[in-house]
Formats: sequence, C-alpha cells, structure tokens
Amino acid sequence: MIIEMEVELADKPGQLMMVIEPISKRGGNFLGIYHLRDRVKAGNIVPVLFNFEVENFNQLNQIKNDLLEANLNITRIESEVGLYYCTIILIGHVYATDIKDTIDSILNLGVLVRKVDSRIVRPEEVSSVKISIQVDSKDKIEIVYKLINEICEKKNLFAITELL
Repeated sequence: MIIEMEVELADKPGQLMMVIEPISKRGGNFLGIYHLRDRVKAGNIVPVLFNFEVENFNQLNQIKNDLLEANLNITRIESEVGLYYCTIILIGHVYATDIKDTIDSILNLGVLVRKVDSRIVRPEEVSSVKISIQVDSKDKIEIVYKLINEICEKKNLFAITELL
C-alpha cells in the first residue's frame, strides 16, 4: 500500500535521516520526498512529505512507533488502501485522433488519470501513450478496459492492458 506521511522537521542537516532510517529499516520503499518550504513554521520548521510503500498496516505501525519514539511530529498519514491501479498503453495515431478526447472519455467514467507519459516525434506520426489510472474497485478496471477497446476500434488504435 502507498503511504503519504507528513512530518515536521527542523531545517538543518541530518533531519531527513531521522525519518528515512526507520522507514528503510522496516522495509519501506521510497517513492518520493518533498519539502514544503512554502509552509515553513516558526523556529524554521519545515513540513516534509514522505511517499513510500509498505506491505501492510503492521509494517506502517512499526514505522510510526519508531518515529514517535524519536520525538518526531507526524502531522498526517494517509494510505491508498482500497484503491486499484491499471496501466494502458495506446499505440497508433494517438495525438492525431485527439488524445484530449480519449482522456476526457476515461475521466467521464469517474476514475482518476494519475499520469500520462508519451513518446511522440510529430503529431501526425504513430506515437505511444502510457496512461496510469486509479479506480476505487476492480470492477471499474473492466469498465475502463471496455471503454478503451471501444476507443481503439473507433480511432484505429492498438491497446496494451494488464491482465485482470
């Protein structure tokens, strides 16, 4: 499961390690670390977001306890439990057939497009687009795939999807 945790740290050398070490020691896999310098507090305290993956709540609780024992101020912890992800790769004249229309159609299903990556030389040439989608149920993945198949048929594109 993916975790987003906000911790307040003094803006001085060595503070990040106080959070990084317990997460690493407990097997957390880092996805990103972001300093929120626009929210600096009195005493030069900076909120820092740590995005990481853990396997279960037990692992997360161990990390949280380690941080609290180190007297760190955890201001927020969120997890994406109950969310599902799927990735679709579209190949063909994706841009020439209106990629915005394709993305809008996906969004109209009530899902979240997390990321769009593409490789394009010129809009009129064949391109490939990777679309990462977040849904709240496995059933919605099937609905997304059905829509993608309809779009591909209509726009003469080829889709690569994950197996369910």
